[in-house]
Amino acid sequence: MIFKKTRPAFRENVLWRYVLTIGHPCINVRMGKEIIAIVMDSKGRISFTHRCRGRHLRIKPFKSVESTDAVERPLIGRGGFYITVYTVYRGNAFVNDITISKQGKVEQFRDEANEELARGLVMGGPASRYLEYMLDALIDRYLDTPTPVVIMSAKLTIDSSIIDGLIRPHALDDYASSDYRIYHSPGFMAAVKSITPHRSDITIISRIDRAESFKSAAMGVLLGSSIIHGMTLGRSGKIPVGIDVFYPAARRIASRSDSPR
Repeated sequence: MIFKKTRPAFRENVLWRYVLTIGHPCINVRMGKEIIAIVMDSKGRISFTHRCRGRHLRIKPFKSVESTDAVERPLIGRGGFYITVYTVYRGNAFVNDITISKQGKVEQFRDEANEELARGLVMGGPASRYLEYMLDALIDRYLDTPTPVVIMSAKLTIDSSIIDGLIRPHALDDYASSDYRIYHSPGFMAAVKSITPHRSDITIISRIDRAESFKSAAMGVLLGSSIIHGMTLGRSGKIPVGIDVFYPAARRIASRSDSPR
């Protein structure tokens, strides 16, 4: 099996996700009767060896995040064994799709990790500092992308009463618009839709020169949540809400055009 530069279909079927960091550099995987270790070295590269002594992070989406030394089981197909392992190292996050044939041949596809790593994260608990490290790496890598406007959208389980305190320090004003509470200041906007007292959809948009406010607000709501149901960086279905703030004249013109003559 040769990996192409497309997202392998089997990754969608992996219920659990495995992450290696400097503090969790090793995962043992059972391949039939054998156990193979996948190890991340001091430069963030992975290698394969016999059974190792160490721990890894196991993400059970929407359930838990665990630090464990358990032997994991890969997916099994006709061609061999398949497993996806994320590596987070010095502000970089990569996804490694690995296949090992029944004859022992190892093939690996490595790419930059995206927001899929954050989907289903259960925040808090003993692994909370590692989750902050992972999210920080994803957002920093995104902010390195040359773009004039940065965007994050997130669907969160979060106490709606704490959102105001996390976003207001970055905004000068706020107002209600349809189902949203809009916070804004020059070059920065956050749109918050509280679905229930504990479920909110949040979109944050800023110019790149307000990147510090963007990151602080984004990390604030992500770390303040209890579950990240989904997160996207660089795209949002709610961009018109942002235009409303970045170009206030557009709202006034639209309002006049909608009024009866």
